[in-house]
Amino acid sequence: MITHYPIKTVVLHITTCCSHECPFCYFVNDSILRTHQKHSVLEKIIVEIAAAGAKEILFVGGDPASHPDVVELGVYAKSLGIKTAILSNTLHFQGNSKEQVAFAFDTIETTIHAPYPDIHNLICNKDGAFELAISNLKSFQDYKVSLGVVYNLAPNTYAALSETINRVIELDKVGIDHVILQRLAPVGRAYKKSNWHLPINAIDSVFEQVESSIEKFEIDIIFEDTFPLCVTPERFRHYISPCSWGYDSCSLDMHGNVSRCCTDPRYELGNILETPLLKLWNTNPFLHDKRCAKLVPYKCRTCKQYEHCRGGCVLASEMNGCQGDPLLFNNREETTSYANL
Repeated sequence: MITHYPIKTVVLHITTCCSHECPFCYFVNDSILRTHQKHSVLEKIIVEIAAAGAKEILFVGGDPASHPDVVELGVYAKSLGIKTAILSNTLHFQGNSKEQVAFAFDTIETTIHAPYPDIHNLICNKDGAFELAISNLKSFQDYKVSLGVVYNLAPNTYAALSETINRVIELDKVGIDHVILQRLAPVGRAYKKSNWHLPINAIDSVFEQVESSIEKFEIDIIFEDTFPLCVTPERFRHYISPCSWGYDSCSLDMHGNVSRCCTDPRYELGNILETPLLKLWNTNPFLHDKRCAKLVPYKCRTCKQYEHCRGGCVLASEMNGCQGDPLLFNNREETTSYANL
């Protein structure tokens, strides 16, 4: 019997163009031509997403704001009853007014890498990147949209999380209502580079900063990439949600090809312009393997709390021969008894 998995969110990559050169970008293949997908193709993809019953589309890239038709595409998706969001590292919508952009997107987000403009700009390899992102994000706060910041947790950034949130809200006066936290996957420019893996000794600091920021600013802080429960102190485990990729979150490239994870460059599960998305989603053998926990260590799949954390980052585990999330390799002594969690 086929188990049906409704799709809540689809992340749609609409362009490979980007003015930044972040050293860990997951989407970048530096050998391919930078290009925007045609409007007509993206409309067909959006129609298929709507037919699958998806509730939300998140437009990403590259930099989706650089696509000349992104605002029209957002409006079109909303006309089909889908909520819309956009994640852009510039939020520079050339040729569109703020009113038009705010009408097209229910949620507007940008990535901030550090509380200091010079460090952010250095990471992006782009002068003025911080100032542009903050200025543009702030310009939407008088509209009825949800504003958010995406922050990557890495060895050289995790300690500045709360400082970054403070900077955006208190110094730059941006009325954000949420922060999304990401762990960097070993793909794209970060492929086979361990220096982007969050270390085990960062976990307490990350959650303490999350807790203090929520209390201070009353904002939502969302872990896009989950942590294994067994390495997370018990007092912080209520922040953990299981990995949604392959369950109710789906990733598509600009051609309609499906991937099992937003950061997985292998868009090999099928094409929704050839096979209905729900059929692919509910019958693909690779997704079946992920949902049956075949891509994580035996000790994870037999843990009583597996469904709560799903082993942490399954993509990192799979790309490491299914040996597990890198955070498991330096497990805490007090949480090594998986069966007793």
